[in-house]
Parts: sequence; structure tokens; C-alpha cells
Amino acid sequence: TQSASADLKLLSGFVSDDGAVLLDGTSPRIQTLNRLALDLKTEEAKEQYLRVFCEFVRGDEGPFSIVSSPEDIPFETDEAVQALVAEDATVSPPTLISAHDGDPNELYRMGACVIHGNALFRVKFSVAPDGTVTMLDDDSLAADLPVRRRHYDRFFRTPLMNTAPPTSDI
Repeated sequence: TQSASADLKLLSGFVSDDGAVLLDGTSPRIQTLNRLALDLKTEEAKEQYLRVFCEFVRGDEGPFSIVSSPEDIPFETDEAVQALVAEDATVSPPTLISAHDGDPNELYRMGACVIHGNALFRVKFSVAPDGTVTMLDDDSLAADLPVRRRHYDRFFRTPLMNTAPPTSDI
């Protein structure tokens, strides 16, 4: 039920034999790990890193979730997927735009469709050699989408829900 979901709290972190780092929605925790284990040698690694970074660093409206198709968007109903497709808001997989290009502060650029809050954007990202991600540019594709949302309190989050935030603290 909805209330059971609202009571459930989820926690994310990276765990290794040497310890664990809990993710709290800010980039410094990921940057700490980048100094130890960042490897962006392949196109697949570059895309996966950007997906993880965007999913676990969040703004006021939640994470910047990269989506590859309308079916990846956590809509409240199946009809909402069809409505987005009918609006012709093209959702496509992330694409590598460029590599390095002589700028020592940039390893690569990638374009991706991002759902943030209840809006869908096409975003151009720059990723530095140390894993710092910068949003260079964004174009709105759709707004006021009926999407399920999580609610956050530092390290904790709820499962995706259709209703307003729970009234008690997370």
C-alpha cells in the first residue's frame, strides 16, 4: 500500500572490502571515491559514470535521472507514456559528443535526456578528468509530467510514490 511505501526508507552507498561511503545527494562523496577508483577509459564506463553521478547527486527537485526511452520515465500511469510519445518529445540514449578536444579541464562531453522533478530535458554535460560533472546546456522537452517521485532526507529516500511527501520526517 501507499502508506507502507512511505514508511520504507532506502539508503545508497558504495561498499568495498576497505569500507563504505554512503551517498547523501551531494557530489563531494562521489568525488572522494573518484580519487581512488575513477576509470573512464571506455565509452561504456563514461556513460555509466554519468548515469551514477546524475542519479545520486540531486537538486531541489531530486536527482537528474538519465533516461534512454519514454519507458524509463517513472510515470504514474501507462497512458502518460503514450501521451509523451504522442507529443513527439524524442527521448534517446546518451551519446558521446566529443572527447578531450585539447581542453585539460574536460575529458569528454555527453548528451543525454534527463528527468528532473516532473520535467524532461535534453542536456549537454562536460566531464572533467577528475569526474567533476558540469551541465553545459539544457533544452526543455516536456514539463508537468505525471511522474512518481521519491522524497529525500540526506542519506535516506522513499521508494517511488504517486502522492505528496509523507507528513512525518523520513
